[in-house]
Amino acid sequence: MDFSLFKEPLVWVMSGILAIAWSVAANLITPKIIKWFARLSKPKAIKNYEKNTKLLQSSFELEEDKTRRYELKLEAIHRELIGIALYLISFATLWISIIFEPKWFVIFMSVLVFFIGTKILDSGVNMMNLAKLAAERSREIKSFKTSKENTSEEELKSFIEDINVRDFGIKS
Repeated sequence: MDFSLFKEPLVWVMSGILAIAWSVAANLITPKIIKWFARLSKPKAIKNYEKNTKLLQSSFELEEDKTRRYELKLEAIHRELIGIALYLISFATLWISIIFEPKWFVIFMSVLVFFIGTKILDSGVNMMNLAKLAAERSREIKSFKTSKENTSEEELKSFIEDINVRDFGIKS
């Protein structure tokens, strides 16, 4: 194959002009495509609100039941350990890729195992944070009830609503 065509000054000028044209076209089209995709998906505020309401309901359930909190903590520790084990497997397969011939396949598998381990580890951390948050909220509510012996229902609801706004940004 003869590459002498790429040495011509006309090709250099035309490729520069076409590169600028493609760049301008991409910059003009990108916002329209983003707006089109944004109409198809839910707004981020609605997604965050739905996610926070689910977390709030889970937190309410965990505040009442201490054994479920312990079970959730143990499940979180289990997932974190599995994530760490998958990290170790990923690093071991990456190290083994030096020996085996289809290196790209082994490297791909190593990266895939690493990402799976990251997802599992992240879910374990989220579960642990939820259990800690529920324990903290339970302690705060108990201390509020004991500090004010004659607490009315409205004061308690107001206190719980303030905690919900602080932790989740949601009024219940």
